Amino acid sequence: MGTRTIPFLFLLIGLAAVPAVASPGERVTGTVQTVYEGDLVAVKIGAAVKDVRLYGADCPEIGQPFSDEAKAFVTEKVLDKEVTVELLTEDDQGKPVVTIELADGVNLNRALVRGGLAWWDREHTPKDRELRRLNAQAIAEGVGLWADPVSLSPWDYRRSHGLPLYTYRLESEAEVTPAQPAEEEKSKSVSAKGDMEYKRNFAVGAGLLRPDGNVDLDAVMRHQPRLVRGDDGAAVGLTANGIGAIAGSLGFRDGDVITAVNGMRITSEAQILELVNRFKNTKRFQVNVLRDGKPVTVPITLP
Repeated sequence: MGTRTIPFLFLLIGLAAVPAVASPGERVTGTVQTVYEGDLVAVKIGAAVKDVRLYGADCPEIGQPFSDEAKAFVTEKVLDKEVTVELLTEDDQGKPVVTIELADGVNLNRALVRGGLAWWDREHTPKDRELRRLNAQAIAEGVGLWADPVSLSPWDYRRSHGLPLYTYRLESEAEVTPAQPAEEEKSKSVSAKGDMEYKRNFAVGAGLLRPDGNVDLDAVMRHQPRLVRGDDGAAVGLTANGIGAIAGSLGFRDGDVITAVNGMRITSEAQILELVNRFKNTKRFQVNVLRDGKPVTVPITLP
């Protein structure tokens, strides 16, 4: 199925529900399936594949120096290999925050910080003395990204480039409190249910799946996204056909043009694939739209 026939709302309702990696504090074995970035990988545990974020190690963002080196290091160490995963908490995007231990007992999170391939994430783990010590050692030796004494932290890079932000905390990191949205900005919850059956029924009700569970291709085509361009020919964002009834439950209106999702600007139909992969386990969205020519933000929380 080509990118032009991907259901517009699949990005937001997240039909593929994936079980949690484990309970907090539990250690399980799994196999790393994909390395997205140095600190973001997909792990298969049993039959489930889940994107996880590395605790305490914040690798350079794509476009920053040593981003490629961090990804290459992690790829060499864990891709297609069995590792031990410990779930510590979950970030505000619904991604498990974990430590990963290699077969030889090496802690991947600490190895990245010690090798100068990641910053100690002091915003979220200010009490982790070991990561702090390893970070200081890497700085003193000028290894990796610390060869540049004025390197920009990845969290500052994300803020300055309008990239998606995330936050998490541990019970032992009580002073690290995620910012709470103002009452009028709180995201609406689609439903308290979050299991696969609910989402399947939602899709059936939306007309995207037939009751037998097969994709209704005619319905998919009705939701075909299309690119909207400004008078200068530049891409403005995406809109879709006939989404009024479904979109209304999520806060959208017919005629809305989506210009960005969680800080990522929309410039092509093909970009939907990238968005689906990047945000497939994300529960909270800030969707920027143009409505009657005016910018509006639609906050969404998925179950």
